[in-house]
Amino acid sequence: MGRMKLAVSLAQAVRRQQRESTTEPQMRSLSPEDRMDEDLAGMSREQLIEEVKKLRRGIRAHRDSTGHELCWHHPALWGLLPERQDPLPVVPEWPEFIRGCVRYRQSLDEQAPSAPRSSESDGR
Repeated sequence: MGRMKLAVSLAQAVRRQQRESTTEPQMRSLSPEDRMDEDLAGMSREQLIEEVKKLRRGIRAHRDSTGHELCWHHPALWGLLPERQDPLPVVPEWPEFIRGCVRYRQSLDEQAPSAPRSSESDGR
């Protein structure tokens, strides 16, 4: 979930909590996305703030990844979500996987042309 989508979901949850705390809860059918986030509706303002801070820490840790860390699977980031699942990624066959790595590296040249470059090994 991108940062903008996360912020929108949290804002919607806050509004929903405020609305439900002042009126009778209405029975409504929830979309699958709303069902995944319905835990937010029962959180206090303080709990929501803590949740946002936790998610921001996770996003920043991912954002601050550098070098070969950019290429790895990040289950700790997915672990910040309330649903306890760790879906296995679909892993492309080697030729397509390597093409994807090359495309990703090329996108860094385009999107971050002034970023420092390194010739360090990943050390694994």
